[in-house]
Amino acid sequence: MTKNNTRLSVKRLIVSRDQARTVLTIALTASVIAFCAVGSRVYFAKMRHQGRVIDAKQDTLQQLKDNIDVANKLEAAYTTFDSANESVLGNPDETNSRIVLDALPSKYDFAAVLTSVEKILSYGTYTVNRIEGIDQELEALQESATPEPVEIPLTISVSTNYKGAQQLLNDLYRSIRPMNIQKVGLSGSDDSLNLEIDLFTYYQPEKKLDVSTKEIK
Repeated sequence: MTKNNTRLSVKRLIVSRDQARTVLTIALTASVIAFCAVGSRVYFAKMRHQGRVIDAKQDTLQQLKDNIDVANKLEAAYTTFDSANESVLGNPDETNSRIVLDALPSKYDFAAVLTSVEKILSYGTYTVNRIEGIDQELEALQESATPEPVEIPLTISVSTNYKGAQQLLNDLYRSIRPMNIQKVGLSGSDDSLNLEIDLFTYYQPEKKLDVSTKEIK
């Protein structure tokens, strides 16, 4: 009886060991499979992310190439425009680029506006009563992502005769820098007129270039 019990105990021990090995093998196999599954997901996620990064880099590179092509064409067009024998106003001593800058400056400069008006007034025989405007340099927009012309209001008051009044209005209309006349007031006689003009001139803020970064997720 004792021998039989011993044999049974040995068999049970062997079975228990085999079961333990089987359980351990299954556990190890499951762990390896789980690790491989997680690793595969991480690997493929990194691959997808890397693919998006490569695509974004290629798009950026193509955009850069397009920008360089446009810049080269713009430079060639500017050189042709600015190297003409005569300016758009027919003056061989003045470049087209300078005329454009004078017509629509990219910076707010109230002193330069007054200088332009005083130069126009110097063409005729006027008695300048006043040139009025508000210097808004502190509030003026100097650059913008979407630049548009900005009005600068002015009032000019002079004493002249009828012919002088006509000349001043014509000179303002022909000014390289636009002088958009809003209102004209006249008082006095043909030989002694008080002429008051309300007008707008303009400047256009510089184009602001926004350089942005993008996170690829």
